[in-house]
Amino acid sequence: MKASLLGLLGVLTARIFERFGFSTGLVAALALLFCATGILALLRKQTGALSLFSALALIAAEAVAFRIDGLVRTRLPETVLEVQCVVVGRLECDPSLIGRTYRFTMTVQHLGAEHGQWTGEVRVATTMRVDRSAAPRPLLQSGQRIVFRGRVYNPPADRNPGEFNTREYLRANGISYQCVGRGDILTLDSPPSCRLLVWCIDVPRRFLLQQIDRYVGGEEGEFLKGLLLGERSGLSPGTRQAFVTSGVAHVLAVSGSNVAVIAMLFLGLARLCRLPRFLQHALAGIGLLWYMLITGAQAPVVRATVMGWVFLAASCSEEKHHALNALGISGVALLGFAPHSLFDAGFQLSYGAVASLIFIYPPLFAFLGRTLGPLARNTLTRNILGVVCASVAATLGTLPLAASFFGEVSVIGILVNAIVVPASGFGVVLGLLLPAVGFFTSSGAEIVGHAAWLLLRVTLNVSVSAASVPFASLGSLHLGTPFALCYYLFLAIGVRGLRGGSIRQGLLLLLAALNVTALLPENSR
Repeated sequence: MKASLLGLLGVLTARIFERFGFSTGLVAALALLFCATGILALLRKQTGALSLFSALALIAAEAVAFRIDGLVRTRLPETVLEVQCVVVGRLECDPSLIGRTYRFTMTVQHLGAEHGQWTGEVRVATTMRVDRSAAPRPLLQSGQRIVFRGRVYNPPADRNPGEFNTREYLRANGISYQCVGRGDILTLDSPPSCRLLVWCIDVPRRFLLQQIDRYVGGEEGEFLKGLLLGERSGLSPGTRQAFVTSGVAHVLAVSGSNVAVIAMLFLGLARLCRLPRFLQHALAGIGLLWYMLITGAQAPVVRATVMGWVFLAASCSEEKHHALNALGISGVALLGFAPHSLFDAGFQLSYGAVASLIFIYPPLFAFLGRTLGPLARNTLTRNILGVVCASVAATLGTLPLAASFFGEVSVIGILVNAIVVPASGFGVVLGLLLPAVGFFTSSGAEIVGHAAWLLLRVTLNVSVSAASVPFASLGSLHLGTPFALCYYLFLAIGVRGLRGGSIRQGLLLLLAALNVTALLPENSR
């Protein structure tokens, strides 16, 4: 956990260096200097100096990784930007289709404009509207090489404080540019049919989507796609906004609950086959990797997958596992491979929610259990109390982040989550069961599909109805960093009080933070 926090500090340090124009070479020199000093301290057996310079070296190394990650991104010449040009590239995933509009990520390999050309590779988020005269609509699949006319441009940055920053969001996901086009899409070749990756990832994903469309369909089917794969493009803007207002937008992001279901399914399958303990956990680990890839390796899934691997390894070796260490290992892995993911909304909300559950949930659950007394000993009461405490902990822990990313904070979300989260969990189970049953019998798949439709319809109605309640959320909220710091200090004091510890030091820190906030200029808050 300490290593992940140092890595996070390194990314933030690199961002500061970037703002002030420090070169990557200078940052690398600092990293080497700290490493050399740490080695010297190790040889002289100076433990204190070793810890200090090792931490500084890790911070500087993460800063170097952040800067290099930004430098290696392909930069397109001005002659092919903001102009109509011929775009040639390969699809990275199956496109989503709404009406006659395709949305997909592709690796652009060639751009041809009137005053210049470019050849290479760069990842581009593309929106392409096919003309009505183009019938039938082309069937696009992952791996296909396509060509169309479009305009490539730099993603817009935030123009006002607190506004959503499209450039940072795409950059955190490894996408450098955006492209819009209108007209026909021509396919230059067929998707590869013999690659192992296609058969293991694309074919199962495509089959799952087909089964959902066939046996569930409608808005309920699009909701199920969001639950299972994080595919939210088919949901209407009104429905997506209702999920934000009612505080349950997180269920549309594939996360730890889905990964837990996958792990249990593979472990159960391995135990039915009477495999040795090591092979059981190995099969579950492979299953988690497969699910991570089939969902597009989104930040919450990567975090949950790495944590799952840590728990499986600890269980296999019969060692005691620690949730905070597992969270730290996943953070080190993500920041090491993609430092810019720190500024992704999914990364921050996912890690913020899990950290809140680790720190806030246990003392809150124990406090309410003591308050309820004998009533809390009932199994049903304890289960309901657990769901409510988890909802409260995640909401409190991510409140400043939600206000920053969505511009509003749900008031009714704590109550709605107590209903929607368990229902969504059952929906995930039914969604995973659907293709397995549909592979053998269509009548069985119809039964599962009807059950999933009914459950998802009720969940949608609850979410949309909750969003229409007066004062369901507080809008137009953009909390600055100083206010967020004060909020988390106040929250830490409250958690400390629930644990029965001293809160004197926390109150002193809160007082200092309030004084710093009061002295800051108005435009920096």
